[in-house]
Amino acid sequence: MASKAMWEVDPETRSKLLAIQKESGNSLCCDCNAPSPQWASPKFGIFICLSCAGVHRGLGVHISFVRSISMDAFKPVEIERMRLGGNDNWKKFFDEHEDTQMRGLTWDDATIAERYNGAAGEEWKERLSAKVEGKEYVPGERKSTPAPSTLQTKGLAPGGNGSRAATPLSGTANNRPQSPSTAGGKVKVDDKYFESLGATNASRPEDLPPNQGGKYAGFGNTPAPKQEKELPKLEDLQKDPLAAITKGFGWFSSTVTKTATSVNKDFIQPTTKQLGESDFAAQARTF
Repeated sequence: MASKAMWEVDPETRSKLLAIQKESGNSLCCDCNAPSPQWASPKFGIFICLSCAGVHRGLGVHISFVRSISMDAFKPVEIERMRLGGNDNWKKFFDEHEDTQMRGLTWDDATIAERYNGAAGEEWKERLSAKVEGKEYVPGERKSTPAPSTLQTKGLAPGGNGSRAATPLSGTANNRPQSPSTAGGKVKVDDKYFESLGATNASRPEDLPPNQGGKYAGFGNTPAPKQEKELPKLEDLQKDPLAAITKGFGWFSSTVTKTATSVNKDFIQPTTKQLGESDFAAQARTF
């Protein structure tokens, strides 16, 4: 309930705004001179009409934040900005500002964007804030965007200790050995480069997959065909009896499967077909 009451339009605030509107040219829109403006920009301490308020909204709330003097509530600090500001005071400040004169502008020939989105507008808002806070305006105390830290700057700079290669995300790739052609950060792709790749690949073991340091296929060599399983030799039995016996069982099961398939195809199926077509089968079906 407290927050709701804070934003309710109370008669006292309304009466204060009406009293301020009678002073300093505030009875006309600051931008187009339309009579009885019903909107205000507390940041600049000015009164504007509905049409110009729409243009102010397009500038962004960081430049000008508008409120209705009859429907929106005003904070005490915003009321004070309206009292200390004023349409005429802002227009005079704009025309006399150094940046405005350097650009050859005047209030009458400048657009709304040129009036409020510039050095004159920023300084006016800062001076108005100093008045509201009871402080003396000191030039050069504008709020600036903080510069990136030294660590961030080094992290984005190419080369050196602060290069991207030093970040944790690239730590794995940074541990890989570099070839002479890539150590300096540049790769010269020519015949020697591919020859070095082929020589490196040839030195890799063939009994391991590539992701474990084994040889890659496709660098001018074809993978050796898998040899047919054969019976274990006497040397295999002496070196590793268990592996030799397992190999023998694999050969035995493979041979039995092939033999059974061959017998079924070459002997059983033709014999069954011949029996089905013989007179013996016809006589058996009559019983």
